Amino acid sequence: MFDVATLTQVRRSVRDLGAQTLDGKPLHVYRYVANGETETWYVGAHDLPVRAVIRGAQGTEVLRYSRYDVPVSIQPPAG
Repeated sequence: MFDVATLTQVRRSVRDLGAQTLDGKPLHVYRYVANGETETWYVGAHDLPVRAVIRGAQGTEVLRYSRYDVPVSIQPPAG
């Protein structure tokens, strides 16, 4: 969650980069700055994120989102 100062920074910097395609699928792209990092979000069908690219002083991180509505199974370690 953003604090008030960060939320103000996001609101001032947010940009709608329009419709694009990624891996042949249509999506919409948004970019904003938060806490000195530039975040670019690629939003696909049903307004769900497909990819986020976060660029900051430490480098670039790419997060990929997929397989929505697929059950998750976590197995405890054998012990």
